[in-house]
Amino acid sequence: MNNETHVKLMCGLGLVITRFNTLEFYMQTVLSSLLTRHQDIGHMTTSLLSFGKSIQLFDAICRRKIKNPELVKELEALCKKLNKAEGERNKLLHSHYLASMDPTGFTRHKTNLSGNFPVHEMKPEELFELAKSFEQHYEEFVAFYQKVHEAAIVQKVLPHEAFDI
Repeated sequence: MNNETHVKLMCGLGLVITRFNTLEFYMQTVLSSLLTRHQDIGHMTTSLLSFGKSIQLFDAICRRKIKNPELVKELEALCKKLNKAEGERNKLLHSHYLASMDPTGFTRHKTNLSGNFPVHEMKPEELFELAKSFEQHYEEFVAFYQKVHEAAIVQKVLPHEAFDI
């Protein structure tokens, strides 16, 4: 792997990690506000959850409180995207990277449970695209929460009851 490709690989992985961490932090912040009026206690509680468990909890709370079928469908689509994003992030984060025969790319590999050693040729641009998709998931998550929260405010509901719509 040439130096330029190595730098792009590191930048791409850095973007994937930071964009996903922004999404994860926002998920914890939303869950904290749904669980308690005390953000510090909420963040302490959600810090114990993996991202996958946070999605499950968010989904469960929303399903219990949202009465609007259109919002429930939107929730399902959002949670599906978030679960897929977590899998993609984990796959990249827990892989090993080597030089590729293509000097502008690299090889990602990770041993799986069956002992196979799958190898995937990649280009740095694929990491940049994935990071961009994580940013889009974050924006969708923010928009969904704001939509539900605004609907609750119109109904003059307390913030911790924001999903009773």
